Amino acid sequence: MRMKELGDSVLLDKLKQNDKAAFTELYNRYWDKMYVIAVNRLNNPAEAEEAVQEVFYNIWKRRADISVTLSLPAYLATAVKYEVLNTLARQKRFRCYEKYTAYTGATADESAGEQLQVADMQRQLQQTIKALPEQCRLVYRLSREGGYSRKEIASTLDISEKTVANHLTRALKSLRGTFTELFRIIIIFLLTR
Repeated sequence: MRMKELGDSVLLDKLKQNDKAAFTELYNRYWDKMYVIAVNRLNNPAEAEEAVQEVFYNIWKRRADISVTLSLPAYLATAVKYEVLNTLARQKRFRCYEKYTAYTGATADESAGEQLQVADMQRQLQQTIKALPEQCRLVYRLSREGGYSRKEIASTLDISEKTVANHLTRALKSLRGTFTELFRIIIIFLLTR
């Protein structure tokens, strides 16, 4: 039987057994549909293509652990939605960084010590965020890096606003524990502006 004639569940079983032809068939079968979802949300063909590629990369990387409870199209649409949200959060983070460097007058001749401190703080922040549970991390990034309101996050992730608030509280507690001293410095900086 040819791969094109196989159903999604059979292809997924073959994928879990490292069948590259099954992966290629799933890729060819769903790439266009996933791309349409991504490009409609990102309004950027190159970024949409990258988001879809990232989803397929992750599917291949985690092929042995994939568990599709509903339909494969619904699973893939959700995966693309999360990747789009991650892309939007990265864009927001980059814009915030650009604004910050413009505001502080950061230049290429900063001292090496300052650069190392900033890099170390960024590394610690990213490690703390990565250590959060997946849903908590996503809610935090959408709120703080993506600029979404609690209501928008609840609607996007199909969870209650109370759940969003709980995730944000948990994330901020974790960050406060890691960055107590950093928060003090930031507060002092903000108060003296």
